[in-house]
Amino acid sequence: MSLTRLTGGTLYDPANKIDGQTRDIYIRDGRIVAHEDGRNDSITHDFDAHGMIVMAGGIDLHSHIGGGKTNLSRLLLPEDHRDDPRAVPDRPDEGRYMRMPSCGTCTPGTLATGYRYAEMGYTAAFEPAMIASNARHAHLEMGDTPIIDHGAYVMMGNDELFLQMLAAQEDFERMRGTSAGPSTQARRSA
Repeated sequence: MSLTRLTGGTLYDPANKIDGQTRDIYIRDGRIVAHEDGRNDSITHDFDAHGMIVMAGGIDLHSHIGGGKTNLSRLLLPEDHRDDPRAVPDRPDEGRYMRMPSCGTCTPGTLATGYRYAEMGYTAAFEPAMIASNARHAHLEMGDTPIIDHGAYVMMGNDELFLQMLAAQEDFERMRGTSAGPSTQARRSA
């Protein structure tokens, strides 16, 4: 059994009412454990976390990391995917993944997206509005995004109905309710 210690980090754990306390964390075989005084477990890995925040990974529920709109934004700024100013030439290991051709600043490529989310402390990100026709593309992009977990919320809405109403020049107040879901269909047929 391996025992890992994170020493001196500033811990945030709302579930256990810990708000910015400096503590050591012990991890045995991938699980956080209490370290009882008097136990003679040998520490396998010891990491200095002084000056760092220690918390559970964040989850971005509205991220736009894959899909049609993300790819369109990359197409609108082709110059953004070259010569990343954060890449430091005299320090070859710093920002290494940022120098790849698809790593723009405004809309980075999938590789940079995964690394940037991980650097910010996120463990998962979700695409909020994946339409069925873009599902394959969104899943391919998310599958190419490393490190973090990802998923998508399928948008099965009234876009088609709204566009039909707009083309028919229907009353604005009637169109306004098109995002209301099934009740919109009932109003439309009334």
